[in-house]
Amino acid sequence: MPLRPWRHTCGISLRESSPIGFSSTTVPQTARALRPRRRDNTVDTSSLNRVLDIDVSKKTEPNVPMDTLVAATLKAGLVPLVVMEFPGITVGGGFSGTSGEKDGPFWGAASAFGTLGVATLLEVQLREAKPYVQVTYSLHERVTGANAKIREEIAKEPVDYVDGIMFSKGSTVVCSGRLAERLPEGTRPRRFTRSTDPWFFVHVRRLQNRLRSSASAETTEFVPLVDYLFRYDRGGVWVAKYSFRYFFTPFNRITRFLLDPLMHTRTMYRALRQSGLADYYLVQVPHDKVFEFVDWLHDALPSTRYGYFLFADLEPGSDASWLMNFGIWGPGLSDRREFMRQNRALEQKVQRLGGKKWLYAHTYYTEAEFWAHYDRESYDDVRAKYGAAWMMSVYDKVKVDIGAEERELRRRMPWLSALFWSIWPPRGLFGILMTLLGGDYLLKTANQAQTLKEN
Repeated sequence: MPLRPWRHTCGISLRESSPIGFSSTTVPQTARALRPRRRDNTVDTSSLNRVLDIDVSKKTEPNVPMDTLVAATLKAGLVPLVVMEFPGITVGGGFSGTSGEKDGPFWGAASAFGTLGVATLLEVQLREAKPYVQVTYSLHERVTGANAKIREEIAKEPVDYVDGIMFSKGSTVVCSGRLAERLPEGTRPRRFTRSTDPWFFVHVRRLQNRLRSSASAETTEFVPLVDYLFRYDRGGVWVAKYSFRYFFTPFNRITRFLLDPLMHTRTMYRALRQSGLADYYLVQVPHDKVFEFVDWLHDALPSTRYGYFLFADLEPGSDASWLMNFGIWGPGLSDRREFMRQNRALEQKVQRLGGKKWLYAHTYYTEAEFWAHYDRESYDDVRAKYGAAWMMSVYDKVKVDIGAEERELRRRMPWLSALFWSIWPPRGLFGILMTLLGGDYLLKTANQAQTLKEN
């Protein structure tokens, strides 16, 4: 695929956008972002989807999804140091920037979500791969015990992967993994990627019950490397379980098998995005504030579950230097105002604890609140230095304006249509229908965008 014509096309697109003040965004072919896209202000990177070279693999185009990247590197006996949990996440989508000068483009690109520029080529660090991951599951009845276990596992040299699932305030399963060359004699591998396999979440829940009644506090399995890396794909961690409840469908091994094509994240997040029936949050809080945060979560968001892991050691030496990353998944509230209030409460709590909410989906800060939390001066300086100040700001890209949503709904939809969308099950059926029809929802037509602009 020649790159020169693509660059020419993108150059025209960006030049046309800039003078009239349009914002620019990017759309990878496998995108699962929750914000709407428009064709006339979009740089389409869907064709940049190849691993260019394994130098013992440095270069890759940004639209290469995780499963394609892993498959390519495994041929050389290697695996990326970091693999995002869903196979459809692209290398560019997961890119968060690298260290460097504070006013440099790579520093500025960290978490800028395409508002500094468009990534077209990335280098990915690799390590030696092994066929299996030896996974040890341990049950903890207290958050303090789970946290101590995570810290203990992190300190062990052979441990390669650590995370945990908090099923309730009194039950957390910590999962630690070590790469393994071979299976012990007489051991069968545990699989998670086939339609006949259990969802990882369901499997760990069963192990939780087994460990609770067992004299042993731990159990160990061997999982093929690819199955381990993408163990949360089927069921989308556990969000897909709510779709069974929504459609009054039995949640069992047979129904999960029959509906398996719809239960992978590539498919499922399209349906969730179209229907607006679910949301999730990724936040990081200082390690010494985890207990307070967990107490608050169980009171404020009782219907959600949490996956979490130790995120970073920023300044070794104290608990406060570690960040605990929480992934919070659950059904969204039907009342948009209450949903917004709940989101704002989460954002404010995380901020009071000295943490950060990852700008993965929507944010509900006012502009003043947002820039009180993030370094606007440095962000604006680096955008000005590299000619990106005309592009949409990161706040404009991730914010939600509930008032504008409601005004648009009243203008475009008569009361009967609004009622139709507020009841069961049209929203869910529409999400499934749009998923089956394909991914064209990513780009609205220029005419639609012009109509929105004029209004």
